[in-house]
Amino acid sequence: MFGDLFAYSLRRRHDQHYILPQCVGGKIWQNSLGFIDLPKFMEANVDLAHSLHWAHSIVGWLLVPALTMHVGAVVFHHAIKRDGTLLRMI
Repeated sequence: MFGDLFAYSLRRRHDQHYILPQCVGGKIWQNSLGFIDLPKFMEANVDLAHSLHWAHSIVGWLLVPALTMHVGAVVFHHAIKRDGTLLRMI
């Protein structure tokens, strides 16, 4: 019984994490080639595009030190404090 449930869970996970994004990405690719037209939600706004690009870049670069600090904290707790934090998270 549990083997069937586990296999079903793996199939659903495959559907959700591989097939669905492929389908959505395919539709976006088709739209970029002009096969279908998506409705426009607003007119082109150069100032808004510039602001969003700037904000996107800043947030992206802020992820680098955040990730570095998290990895450093993992190493600190596992190798120096030896308090089992990493093992509890796994």
